Amino acid sequence: QVDIENQYYTSKGLLESGESFEDALSGFEAVLEMESDDKERWCFRAMKQIVKIHARQGNYSSMLSSYERMLAALSSASIGRSAAEKKLSSLLDALASLPDASARRALYIRTLRALSDPARNERLWFKTGLRAATLEAESGRPATALKLLKTLARVCRTPEGQDDPRRGSHLLDVYALTISVLRQLRRTHAVPALAARALAIRSAVPHPRIVGIVRESSGHAALASGAYEAAATDFFEAFKSYDEAGSSARLACLHYVALSTLLMGSDVDPFDSQEARPYRAEPGLQATARLVAAFRAADVAGLSAALDDLRAALPASEAFWEHVPELELCVRAKKVLGLARAYSCLRMDALAAQLRVGEDEAERLLRRFVAEERVAGELDAVERVFWVARERGEGAGRPAKVTKALEDWAEKLAALSVSVASRAGGGGGSAAS
Repeated sequence: QVDIENQYYTSKGLLESGESFEDALSGFEAVLEMESDDKERWCFRAMKQIVKIHARQGNYSSMLSSYERMLAALSSASIGRSAAEKKLSSLLDALASLPDASARRALYIRTLRALSDPARNERLWFKTGLRAATLEAESGRPATALKLLKTLARVCRTPEGQDDPRRGSHLLDVYALTISVLRQLRRTHAVPALAARALAIRSAVPHPRIVGIVRESSGHAALASGAYEAAATDFFEAFKSYDEAGSSARLACLHYVALSTLLMGSDVDPFDSQEARPYRAEPGLQATARLVAAFRAADVAGLSAALDDLRAALPASEAFWEHVPELELCVRAKKVLGLARAYSCLRMDALAAQLRVGEDEAERLLRRFVAEERVAGELDAVERVFWVARERGEGAGRPAKVTKALEDWAEKLAALSVSVASRAGGGGGSAAS
């Protein structure tokens, strides 16, 4: 007993000191040959260290062979299921950062095969399955990831097919990763239902990162459907959860909090909350802060400049850019409303310059805003001007005073014309006689 224990710790000392991996490897192999009343337990430990040595050396073929030998020893009664699970789990944690994705994939496949009965090693089986699904998603193999996730979800349900409340933590992990994969595939139609099921789970205390993923996905679904208020709420909750988890994803969520708030037409500054205020000066968010300021000021040119700066912080693939045309439309409508309050008549060339569009586009936008009852007035297509209606009683068109003055002027012109014609006729008769 003493000999095998000493041999194990001597070899482990060589490994940890980094003096000689080869000597440490030979020492652990020697442990496997030694006899002891507690041989299985020490051999299992030695196998674990042998796997780690081969992994450090990048010898993945030998690593996998040694790992299979370790898995074969799982059935030994002297090791104990709980102890074996713990050591396998810690080993997989250590090997999760292997640069070779195919080697990690092979580890997970062998582990799942060895733990073919989830009921016997549920925690390790589930954790390994989730690792495998995550790896497939990160490796650009979403279809394989979804297949694994369906298997994991099936184990988390009752015989009637309902979510098992006893497996709330597992379900949240599955739903969060499934939502991420579906978004990767742009199959967002299924996301709202999954997010709702995840948020309905009350039997587990989820990790803040998981809550962040679910809330963020729910926010994207709401944004896509035009439910901007719900989107702003979900993105803000996601931001707070990511912030609690220390995840950099919190900054991306703040971009969407700002976008959703602006699309609501709200003048509330999304960076003015206690939680978001410290991040206003973040380099990646300064352009978004300028975007908010430009929108609130109805500054079309400022909005355009802020969007140009924002392209350096947000990739073109982000859903954010799909909503920019609507954001630009909102700020132009805001600008037109401001001008309509200040002036009774808007010239089309001047309006086009303010909106930073051509005159034809300015006229098209104006007609749209009138149809949507955002502004009231009458467009004179001949003179290329828009007469703003000041009061509801005046109707849409030129101001009542201007209209009345024009009518009076027309009547006076008509009377003058009759008078002149009458005089001209009388003068002709006198000359004839």
